[in-house]
This record gives sequence, structure tokens and C-alpha cells, in this order.
Amino acid sequence: GRMLGVVPDAMTSDVPGRAVPELAQGAARDLSWLEGLQLPDIPIRWDERVIRYLEFFRDDPRGCSIIRSWMVRVERYGALIRRTLRDEGLPEDLLYLAMIESGFDPRARSDAGAVGLWQFVSGTGEEYGLEQTHWLDQRMDPVASTRAGARYLEALHTRFGTWELAFASYNMGYGAMLRSMRKYGTNDFWLLSRMEAALPLETSLYVAKVMACAVGGRNLAQFGMADLAREPELAWDEVAVPGGTTFAQIARATDATSEDLRRLNP
Repeated sequence: GRMLGVVPDAMTSDVPGRAVPELAQGAARDLSWLEGLQLPDIPIRWDERVIRYLEFFRDDPRGCSIIRSWMVRVERYGALIRRTLRDEGLPEDLLYLAMIESGFDPRARSDAGAVGLWQFVSGTGEEYGLEQTHWLDQRMDPVASTRAGARYLEALHTRFGTWELAFASYNMGYGAMLRSMRKYGTNDFWLLSRMEAALPLETSLYVAKVMACAVGGRNLAQFGMADLAREPELAWDEVAVPGGTTFAQIARATDATSEDLRRLNP
């Protein structure tokens, strides 16, 4: 099929998952700096789209601002996410998928109704054990949703065989990914990403962005973030309280703020 363009030539917004670098027109580039980068524990391919994101995060003021705003928040739930991924036998740098899904905001909600750190839609959340009632939506529970996110990613990887296809199917949907593979007769993500209409452009960019963010996270100094003052890890104890207890009452009893409690109990 016809080759897709590398990336759109404008940023669409600074919302996680939607920031797109400008396409440098015909500029000569020195890519020798890529050789000294520490690689993450997910597969990295120096595809042109991945490199464009890395250049965007390293050299473009808007890209620098975006990745700094995300990386500042990594440690909010970083220890929890890494521990959960290790427990499931998965790469720790899958946490960067959550970063571009939600910016580490457990209350993040998309126009399509996806919710939480891992942006589960209702049906997939229910399939992976996340309770959703009038009183409770475990898609916004950092602990429960991270466990579900890890198991969902593991299932996608088991089914499709590569992390590239797992990331793509996380973005576009399991069924759509399966149909595309069958229609175009290949399970090579990079080949699919260059066939006209085989994958949504957003999905091709999404996979590249997960890789680029993971590289950035392992190489803060090379991306101008050596001085980054990260938000501290959120720590908490689990306590059962009677139904109807308000955040204000719990805040007074625990010497916390209502906002602190909302970040732990979205």
C-alpha cells in the first residue's frame, strides 16, 4: 500500500496521547546522540516516527514542556505501577503507556468514556474485574486499575506476540487489531503501520510515542531534565470507614486535606 507520512505537521494539543511533533522539512540531522542512550526494558525500534518524537521532546520548546509536565508526575504512582508490573512478570517501562493514557491522573476521563490511569472503557474494565456502580468506579482506583491494566497488557501480548502489537491493540481495540491483521495478512506491526488504512494513524503514532517516552524516562539528562523536581510518591494506609463518611470528616481525623484524599480515592 501507499506509504503513510511520518507524522502530521502540527501539534493537536498537549493532552497526553495527542501531542504530535511538527515534521522538520528536509533538515539534515545528526542522530549520533541516539547511540549513547540507555534503552528501556520494552523493545525500541529507531523508526522515523520514534526519532521524530525524541527530537520533539529534546529540541522543540513545546515538546520539552510537554514531556517535563508528564515526567514530573511519574513518581506519584511510579512505585505502585512498577511493583505491580514486576509481580505480573512484565516490563516496568510499561508505566509510560499509563503516562500517555492519563498523565498519571486517576480521574482522567476521555470523550469516549475511558476512565482512570489506564483509561479503561466500561466493558473492558468489567472484564478485568473493575467494579463499576453508582457508588464506586474501580477504574479510578490506582491499585485495582493498575493490576487490571497489567493483566490486560499481558493478555494482549500473549495473544499478539509482540509489545508493538499489544500497544497498538490497547489503543485501537482488540477486535479492530485482529481484523486488520487478517485483512492484510501480516502480524508485523511496522509493516501494518505503513500500509494505507491498515491502522489508524493515531495508533501508529501511539506506539511510537510509548517508545519515545520510555527512552526519555531512562535518559532524563539527555532530554534536559536532569534538574527535574519530581512530585513525591503518594503513600497511604487502607482503612475501612462507615458508609456515608465524607472526605471532610476523614480529612479532619487524619490531618490530611480533602484534595489529598480525592487523589487517593477518586
